[in-house]
Amino acid sequence: MRLRTIFAVSAFGLVAALLVACAPVATPGWSTVAAMPTARGEIAAAAWGERIIVVGGLLGSISASDTVEVYDVARDSWQSLAPLPQPLHHLAVAVVGDQVYVMGGSTEVVPFTPTKFLYLYDPVQDAWIRKADLPYARYAHGAVGLNGKLYVIGGVGDQDSASVLVYDPATDTWEVRAPMPTPREHLAVVAVEGKILAIAGRWNSINMDTLEGYDLASDTWQALAPIPTARSGLAAGVIQGRIYVVGGEDPTSPIGIFGQNEVYDPTVNAWSTAEDLPTPRHGIATAVVGERLYIIGGSTSPGPLSVFGWSNLVEVYTPG
Repeated sequence: MRLRTIFAVSAFGLVAALLVACAPVATPGWSTVAAMPTARGEIAAAAWGERIIVVGGLLGSISASDTVEVYDVARDSWQSLAPLPQPLHHLAVAVVGDQVYVMGGSTEVVPFTPTKFLYLYDPVQDAWIRKADLPYARYAHGAVGLNGKLYVIGGVGDQDSASVLVYDPATDTWEVRAPMPTPREHLAVVAVEGKILAIAGRWNSINMDTLEGYDLASDTWQALAPIPTARSGLAAGVIQGRIYVVGGEDPTSPIGIFGQNEVYDPTVNAWSTAEDLPTPRHGIATAVVGERLYIIGGSTSPGPLSVFGWSNLVEVYTPG
């Protein structure tokens, strides 16, 4: 009986090992998954567990969108959630714990008008709940959730658009912290190793290569190695401690769309290059799920021509 038991356990272990060995492994490089149902750009996205939530944006008719769609990574499928309380573009979304927050953006298209809205998504009611307004209106900003709080960085505002705005969900209150040394909009913002990095962007229509890091504990900023390719309307995500920065535009050029995929290693404060985005775009959104970088929507045309290139494409990068 003992020999039979040992044989059974060994056989089970062999089968399990074979299943692991035969399990599909993501091939390094770029691939394409199910397209987003609604083509749009100047959107915002965030990883939400094993899903990605994509909110707002601009549509082909040059109108703002209230659309909220969620991508299920495991099922490679999309579903719609309750729309935003009003259409918003150039907004931001971030997850704090398991709670989804949407903030800022513009309801108008001509001219863009920054707003102070902060909304929390209630998954039980499939509804958006308005929370305490931002201290200053913003659009074309970035946001991250870190250490139980929400951080809003950069953008264009009615005043003081360089200050860091910090929201505490426990008290539904905001505080204003040290301003970013280099004011910027259409930038990328990520959290890594307990710090927040503000990457590239533009000011007065001039693209920047600036990289600055914010230390939460000391409320101070530090200049870091500039990104090799100055650009705005880009997106970034963190995989295994490295920051992948993808896409973007030069709004002053009729052919100014970037496909560059540049990688920052904070341990050595240096940049390298990875395989370019197959379909160069700007006004994109990104999220990292399962150590894969998802690049969503955007436009294949720059500046005022963006309306001719809104995309529903989702391309995925797997590091080698």
